[in-house]
Amino acid sequence: MATAGANLMGGLRSLVARLRGAWRAPVSTPAATANAILALVWETGRLYGTVLLRSRIEWSRGASGEWPVPLPEQLSPPAPDALVAPLTAAMNQARETLRAETLTLGLPTSLLLLRILRMPTLTREELAEAVALQMDKLSPFPGDELSIGWEVLAEDAEQVTVFAAAAPARHMQVLDQACLGAGLRIARLDVTLLAAWRLLQDRNLLPPGTGRQAVLFAQGDEWDLLLLDRGQLILARGLGRRDEEADLARELTLSLFQAEMEAGALPLQELLVVSAAAPSAAVLESLGAAAAAPMRCVTLPPDASVADGLCLRIAAMAGEPLDLTPPAWRQREQTALARRRLILGLSAAAGLWVALAATLLLGPFVTDQLTALENRRLAALAADYRQVDNMRKRVGLINRYKERSGSLLESLRTICATQPEGVDLSELTYEREKSCKFKGEAALPALVYTFKERIETNAPFSSCKLGAVSSLPGSQRQRFEMEAILGEASR
Repeated sequence: MATAGANLMGGLRSLVARLRGAWRAPVSTPAATANAILALVWETGRLYGTVLLRSRIEWSRGASGEWPVPLPEQLSPPAPDALVAPLTAAMNQARETLRAETLTLGLPTSLLLLRILRMPTLTREELAEAVALQMDKLSPFPGDELSIGWEVLAEDAEQVTVFAAAAPARHMQVLDQACLGAGLRIARLDVTLLAAWRLLQDRNLLPPGTGRQAVLFAQGDEWDLLLLDRGQLILARGLGRRDEEADLARELTLSLFQAEMEAGALPLQELLVVSAAAPSAAVLESLGAAAAAPMRCVTLPPDASVADGLCLRIAAMAGEPLDLTPPAWRQREQTALARRRLILGLSAAAGLWVALAATLLLGPFVTDQLTALENRRLAALAADYRQVDNMRKRVGLINRYKERSGSLLESLRTICATQPEGVDLSELTYEREKSCKFKGEAALPALVYTFKERIETNAPFSSCKLGAVSSLPGSQRQRFEMEAILGEASR
């Protein structure tokens, strides 16, 4: 009897351990682990996928493939639904070949708005707000909600250079339907153009130059452009499909003019043309005439795709990477995860109920899980509040940019306008949003007090503190110190 009881207790302990492991286990495999990286890249009319595997200290290529996607020319109406079925079918094939449910997806530039932004160095929270504000202002999709991603390219004490990308909600909805239909979970949405740039760097096809470099990528039947100054990215554009030979050269010329206006004049050192097949002689001739610089053509080998570049980009990534994943997708994944865990917990509780008749344990367990589920629901309802709060912060940021009442120039204007005849200033110290401290001399003591009263009654000062007042030896002049406090006066 004792042996049977011991066996029963051992079996119950084993059951509890397995259920606890299932409860803590993630519901999907990550897109990047210590030993494997999974990436899928969407080009016009085709998907490319690659798995990168770690072998000791080196990465090697694992499963890979490409799958045709006979897509419409664009994702906008009149037929956005026509895109979902072929994209879902291609993603299904990619999932079976790569044996993955979660991966990083690279998006083509035809779906995105790309910008290189230069702005003052800010904290990461303020920088995210400033990038979102700039992309909303530059967006050609009025009234459409944007999914915005960004990453820092360069940063110093005064300026930060940011690569920013934005995708309209209607493009994300089509992509979301295709991913759900194929059973794929997106760990992160990246930009295909950055993956192609990383592939060129890894194969030493684009060594950093001493001048300006132009790189043209053939992405399917569309073209993308990168401009670099001494290896630093200054412009990224999607040029789209070009039917005439002169169209590509004209877009290159316009891009070079834009770079000259934004980043200054710099001689074009090289034009690099990257494609799966060599461009026609007419295209190369028009590009050579437009660039007026040495031109080099590179044809990528069949075993190298932009998906390999995305894997390499993930492997070498540090800091905060660009991510275009809409927040609604993250919230939905968290809610689904909570629901799965709730179902698993209820199943485990039911098994323990039958095995041990522990009815008292089931009540608190269900209560905790229902409370957690209710908290998730409340978090979803708080999304509207966060949206309004985000808008208020943006308005506040704009108001701070426009506010100039307490600036150094306004303070100097007020001090000079209120300075009496016979008062000379010798030193002035301005502390932003706090005060102006200044020293000087006056012919009479009364002039010092008159000066103090005038400053107190004029914007942008709220009050004025008079410091030491002393007579200069051998003369009637008075030496004084004052501190004028910035702010609205209480009158």
